[in-house]
Amino acid sequence: MGSVVLMATDETGLEILLPHECLQLLAARVPKVGRVGVIHDDRPDVLPVNYAIFDGAVVFRTGRGAKLTAAMEEAPVAFEVDAIDASWEEGWSVVVHGHAELLDSEDVISKLGDLLVRPWVPAERASHIRIVPERITGRSIEAGRHRRTDVPSWDLRAMPPRD
Repeated sequence: MGSVVLMATDETGLEILLPHECLQLLAARVPKVGRVGVIHDDRPDVLPVNYAIFDGAVVFRTGRGAKLTAAMEEAPVAFEVDAIDASWEEGWSVVVHGHAELLDSEDVISKLGDLLVRPWVPAERASHIRIVPERITGRSIEAGRHRRTDVPSWDLRAMPPRD
């Protein structure tokens, strides 16, 4: 007789992903584009980055600006990636909470090698940043598992134009 695998769920019924499952999703994601949340000028800001997973941490390249400042200050940051299939109403979301740090060791940077994706932006992206994870969380929803019939589908084409 086979064993039954019970998935942990949150209060809304979404599957709770374990940290190693979250890192596997981040590593397998193509394209490797996520969003880094930083505090900039006393306000939260969310910025897209090309990333890679290296030794259990998120790494990316950046130039001058809020992401580099956060790394130089080893500030707390959040990093988020999700995959959504709206037609099947399924997907997952992963958030890495930690602090950013500037990688300045040539030894560590050389180990990264070709791992880092070429930034899409043509501007200089010479600084290597690592997000050291302090907490990794994720949630997943299966196709049709939570489909509600009491709420009409939301279709932007059916909405009246805004004035």
